[in-house]
Amino acid sequence: MDRLTQAEKETGVQGNPGLQGGGKNSETAVLSVQGELRGEEVLRLRDWINPLKESTELKNIVLNLEKVQSIDSEGLDTLLSL
Repeated sequence: MDRLTQAEKETGVQGNPGLQGGGKNSETAVLSVQGELRGEEVLRLRDWINPLKESTELKNIVLNLEKVQSIDSEGLDTLLSL
């Protein structure tokens, strides 16, 4: 969990991959994102999500963007590529 805690601090992402759908072998992770999503922040989010997808059996990542205040075009492009 240290890795998740550090990633939460760096990206502003709060989440518990594996809880949605029932346990550590779950295929879905739900992450809540807050604040501003601009180029660098979204790149850190991507750099955190990609290894998570590769090291687990995740097939779906749901991003809750309800608390996002703003997003720039680079951030949107990066999110869409996830």
